[in-house]
Amino acid sequence: MSFRSRFKTSFSHNDFYRPFLLRQVPPGARRALDVGCGTGRFAHLLATRAGHVDAVDRSAEMISAGSPAPNISFAHADIRDLDLTPGYDFISCIAAIHHVPFGPTVTQLRDALAPGGVLAILGLSRYTLGHLGIDLVAFCPNKIRQLQAALRHPEPRPPAPVMDAQLSLAEIRAQARTLLPGARIRSHLYWRYSLIWVNA
Repeated sequence: MSFRSRFKTSFSHNDFYRPFLLRQVPPGARRALDVGCGTGRFAHLLATRAGHVDAVDRSAEMISAGSPAPNISFAHADIRDLDLTPGYDFISCIAAIHHVPFGPTVTQLRDALAPGGVLAILGLSRYTLGHLGIDLVAFCPNKIRQLQAALRHPEPRPPAPVMDAQLSLAEIRAQARTLLPGARIRSHLYWRYSLIWVNA
């Protein structure tokens, strides 16, 4: 892979927020679900915080590239087709919720949580002028991190499916107010937002 290609692709905006997401895992979590798990990079980290992780992705290529682990179950499936057994202490969804209808999918994940369980979404929203200020702030740090990542010669990984987000952040907030009362929604650098909801 050329340096130019590494510069464009090596810094993962999603991976940057893995420590933030791991901090949301409740102590003593027994069951966790990672929706849109890709090759399982986050699922492996999650497996150090939870007794067992179910990792689901509808891309067969992503699932086949994942590494097995004793307490991770990988499944090639569309989350909407699964009958989730309630009782998850933690559910993560990283850069995947915009690939499916927001309302029905969030409702499905909400209903699969155990009491005290946490739903943690790292998502993309449709670009609006409201993004302009944070984009200007993110520009230089993003280039620096791209350079750092490219110099490390990371191992190639299969490209993840790409889809433009359909909902604006304002629309996401509006739906969350009804479906997930009390959810904490924040804009982040690097073109992501987070939604954290506790099933209190």
